[in-house]
Amino acid sequence: MLKHHDLIFSLSLKERLSLITTREKYHFKNGVKFDLDTFSIEKEPGVINSSDHKLTYYPSDKLLASSFDFPLINKIYKYKAIESKGLDKTVFYNVSTSLKKENISEDYLVSGLFLNSKISGLKEGDGIVNVEKTFAVTKTSFENEIRDEVIDIGLKGETPDCMMVESVDDLIDAKNKYKFDRLFIATAHTMEEAVNLINNGVTLINVEFNNSDEEFVSFIMDKILGYRRASRDIKDKRIDQSKFVQMFDEGFIVNEDNINQAVDNIINLLEYLKDNSLVQRIEKPRSIDFSDAEANFDEVLHDNYAYLAAKEGIVLL
Repeated sequence: MLKHHDLIFSLSLKERLSLITTREKYHFKNGVKFDLDTFSIEKEPGVINSSDHKLTYYPSDKLLASSFDFPLINKIYKYKAIESKGLDKTVFYNVSTSLKKENISEDYLVSGLFLNSKISGLKEGDGIVNVEKTFAVTKTSFENEIRDEVIDIGLKGETPDCMMVESVDDLIDAKNKYKFDRLFIATAHTMEEAVNLINNGVTLINVEFNNSDEEFVSFIMDKILGYRRASRDIKDKRIDQSKFVQMFDEGFIVNEDNINQAVDNIINLLEYLKDNSLVQRIEKPRSIDFSDAEANFDEVLHDNYAYLAAKEGIVLL
């Protein structure tokens, strides 16, 4: 059931595809005009203080992990999410399963427990979280096994808003393994890979092929028309169900319903991000330097926890 049925069916195929593709992996901007038509996925969305939006300086993740105080890490990231409300950009936190990228600890257990506390804290602070399931640089079976251990621990009991994967197989595996049914971002190196991603329920495709948008639209239209012909052939008993499934699985045809569902999911996300970017009064504002009326969050409380986290991390480093 499409929430935005009328809007979606008023869009051309090119416009719909522009909503579910991006050529910048961590940045999305579509060609259709909405109130909010861009967002970025960042490790630390709220790292720059501005004259009208104060932020607390917290210890680095590496120092936080050195405290081994995971309830404290949970609170720090809850407060980070609270503080990020009201920034001039849409806040979308990226949490990866790469030990090197996150730079938390070389120990996968510590990294997994840290990410679990981080994700749960961000969600408690009403933050929006993407989990990036990355391959190890050398892609050895052992390193990817460690990656899976990290994500298993990191996601235990937690459900992020989105997951970023690297391939069709990763997409299928993530859906089956984590029973995760929200938004998925995946990379397509060819137009054929993009077809298989669409057929397997991707939400947003990171495009890494060189074909133009016009070529891609024409390519997808041919696959949609092929799907319609194959559907008629089944009805007329010119092909059987197994042949149809084979054509679908091998990317010879595309179900347009999957495109429309992905578009609907993206529009839902854009609406949610717009509402979520507003300053939320999750806690009573309190200012360190000025009147409480000028504060967006409890600056005193957050400052005390930042100091506590630094002290614990340095002692155990």
